[in-house]
Amino acid sequence: MAKRAFMLMSYLAARSQVSINLGFTLIKSVFLLLSIWLADFMLSSGTMGLMLLLRRQVTFWGNLLQLGFSQSLQKFYPSNPDKDSRSRLWWVFVKWVVALSAALFLISAIYGPQFSSFLFSASDQALAWSFALYVSGMAFGFLACSAWLVEFKLVQSNMVDWLNGSLIFVLCILIGNKLSNTSFALCLSSLTLLVSMISLIAFGRRFVNKNVSINNNWSIDRPVFFYGLTRGLTAFADMGTMTIGPWLLKGSPVQAGHLIIAYTVLRIAQTLIMPVAQVLALRANSYQHDRVKEERRIFLLGLLSFAGGWVAVAAYYAVGEFLITLWLPHSFSKVVSILDELMIFTPAVCLFYSLRNHIELRYMLPCNLIVLVLALIGLLYGYAICEYRDIRAVVYGSKIMFSTLMLSGIIFCLTYLLNSRRKT
Repeated sequence: MAKRAFMLMSYLAARSQVSINLGFTLIKSVFLLLSIWLADFMLSSGTMGLMLLLRRQVTFWGNLLQLGFSQSLQKFYPSNPDKDSRSRLWWVFVKWVVALSAALFLISAIYGPQFSSFLFSASDQALAWSFALYVSGMAFGFLACSAWLVEFKLVQSNMVDWLNGSLIFVLCILIGNKLSNTSFALCLSSLTLLVSMISLIAFGRRFVNKNVSINNNWSIDRPVFFYGLTRGLTAFADMGTMTIGPWLLKGSPVQAGHLIIAYTVLRIAQTLIMPVAQVLALRANSYQHDRVKEERRIFLLGLLSFAGGWVAVAAYYAVGEFLITLWLPHSFSKVVSILDELMIFTPAVCLFYSLRNHIELRYMLPCNLIVLVLALIGLLYGYAICEYRDIRAVVYGSKIMFSTLMLSGIIFCLTYLLNSRRKT
């Protein structure tokens, strides 16, 4: 009787957690689409392209700056029943991100124009400062989001992600659409850093043992460091699938903006899947839940996501062009021309990201990093062998990249089925 009650409570808790994540995901998806619509409507084409490229670059480098600490928090924090150990882990990660952010500011002060030229084809010290502020804000945001997540405080975790993902950008467009490019970027980056720091401080006051922080040092256990570094590189490579393509078009911010919008549409299904996958992966890694049962749910999610991806493809070719015309009256023709070639890879994205979190937490070997590096090599190879050097070459490389993601998802599902049969 007690076992049944526990199972019922576990089921209800999982359903509640998934429902909260899904609800926020719908809100975040709507605001992401709204932010792009507002940018298309209220900003010039050049400014829109630069801001979208800045946001992609910041997410890309923000993942590298925090060295995978947010991923390590998800791996080692919920599986440890000792509060002092958890507090110590959190404090070490926060201190290292502070130190790395300070180093980034110093580098930006010395090499700002070169930074800006490399990333945005514009030698601008103010833009470099904005980049450093924004990257630091995103790195702290990733850590804050994971911190709330591992305590299963999904509302707070999603609020940080929503603010940094789209809401702050929307507010900046509404309030500062008349600002210069650099002033707009400074406003966006400063607000992001402020929100992330407030969230981290609030978490520390609520869950972290203050006595532990006083005696804390900077050392990180080797397995934790290895896991965090490889997973940080995994997140870096993951962001690369959204960033390197547009970066190859940095000389044409307008084309880069169109490609980013197309990638965003392609990954809308991913944003709906990730909240469920995230909760199930955390539960499968937690000492409080049945790993076998949670892994079975993750496998089922992968199959449903793959099937749902094909439904999304059919829906796009039926009514997608019409909807994008309503959404982006100024940019729809260029975006649709890209999506017509890439939309068929939606099932690949759905399958890979339904399994990504679980694979990340389940194995010490950085399987996802290997797959993503191969995918990025495919992107660059496709770009290199294409006879063009414009958006057509990037689209060709993107096809190879997404095909690699699909193949990896299929291999994992087959491996899971074989292992399940052996156990039975």
